[in-house]
Amino acid sequence: MKHIYTSLLLIFFSVLIISDVHSGEIKPGPVDYTNIKTNDSPVWGNDVLIMDSEPEGPISGVRASNGTIWVAVNDTTLSAGRGLLFYTSTNDGNTWALHPTAIQPAFLASEIFMVKAGDSTLCFFRVGSTIYRFNVVTNSFVTLPEASVGPFGVVASSTNSLYIFFQSAVNSIRRTSSADYGFTWGNGGLVTSNTRPTLSISATGDTLTTMYRPAGNTSAITRFRYRETAPGMIATAGPSVAVLTAGTERDQYNYYMFGPIHWVIYTEGVTPNRDVKALISTNSGLNFGTPVDVAADPNKDEYWFAGAIGMGLSFNGLDLTWLSDTAGTTAFQDRIFYRGTSYTDPSSFSGAFAFNQNPVTGSDTRDYKPSVIELPNSDLGVIFVATQGGNKKLYWDRFSSVTNISNNNTNAESYNLSQNYPNPFNPSTTIEFAIPNSEIVSLKVFDVLGKEVATLVNKKMEKGSYSVNFNASKLTSGVYFYKLVSGNFTTVKRMMLVK
Repeated sequence: MKHIYTSLLLIFFSVLIISDVHSGEIKPGPVDYTNIKTNDSPVWGNDVLIMDSEPEGPISGVRASNGTIWVAVNDTTLSAGRGLLFYTSTNDGNTWALHPTAIQPAFLASEIFMVKAGDSTLCFFRVGSTIYRFNVVTNSFVTLPEASVGPFGVVASSTNSLYIFFQSAVNSIRRTSSADYGFTWGNGGLVTSNTRPTLSISATGDTLTTMYRPAGNTSAITRFRYRETAPGMIATAGPSVAVLTAGTERDQYNYYMFGPIHWVIYTEGVTPNRDVKALISTNSGLNFGTPVDVAADPNKDEYWFAGAIGMGLSFNGLDLTWLSDTAGTTAFQDRIFYRGTSYTDPSSFSGAFAFNQNPVTGSDTRDYKPSVIELPNSDLGVIFVATQGGNKKLYWDRFSSVTNISNNNTNAESYNLSQNYPNPFNPSTTIEFAIPNSEIVSLKVFDVLGKEVATLVNKKMEKGSYSVNFNASKLTSGVYFYKLVSGNFTTVKRMMLVK
């Protein structure tokens, strides 16, 4: 283990100053369980409690090659004298456990990125102007040699090489790479004399894309591409492209790639009137179409989007979530919304679907943006902060846990909506349907007054026969209707809840 600091570590942030930073080096250390509830993770509706406390800074999650989900949490209070805690789940988020090793001493990391590289699961984080790399399984800990580092991004390629693009102290963006899982770094160079880099890698290849903006500019965004030529080596792949020119403020932006289909997702506007928008390219980012509204409700502040490329059995494309803040109304209205769009029809986003049970909460000072984790079989989970009982806590919600969709077969030749069974039911019943085409599917439940009481399906689905479990434990006895809409096909059936 490398020695990092030998004197008092003081970390100052623009909006938060931590006064109890301990002297000594930043390094792994055992977790102090004194104030941590590790065995009481109740399910609140479909939200699963990860941590019974509000994170004090960014969070990040990743699914390892063995299926374990890792979440890095910025916290300096639950475990005395520790800065980063790690939570794990080995059953796709149904239950969570605190990892026995944390990073010490108490500090706040400005950025955190969990990355999977082959069998390695790595956490990269920045404290002040230094980047650290921690292998959460082997406890290997490395300090990157780059100095005066600002905002950065990191990705892993198919060769398990690691690439970091970072802002330097002189308002330029530089890069470095590692071909040995982050033990040594080199092949550095200047990328551009700009700021605020983001970094992404294609889901189907080793094309790296960075986006950035001029120093002091809050709206113009440029894209630049590289391709991996050998482990730890990349070469430029074409000229830079100005994807968004100067104009309305755009605080958050990121890039997603599935083969030749590229998405630029960004926020536009200022609080409390931010919207989430998309630019789509079908020719590997050579040019983009007109902006597409992903979330543009004039009565809501929509921001903190999180996305990932899904490569499942029935969905290949972009999964996207965001925080919807209904400023001026009750907190329960504040939710996490989901929309997805496939690579075959990249601009056709599914209808917005709010899936969490507890009201979400944002904090522009703590910057704990949600984190999206792709799971097998077209499933995904989201890590987010929400309020329960007046306290902010860290939760997990899983898409299939909300919809409970099973793909029975792919041989459907016509539309069909079956009668639910059992019927009458208490409190759960199964609804089966079939669609003959790949298209956006909506399956919703209504009461006798026509009020929507549940959304069971709202996404792009492939041709096939499906079954959905509907749990009506929160509803009262009575008659309900379930409606299937798929393409131009619409049908409704009735069911009876008897408690």
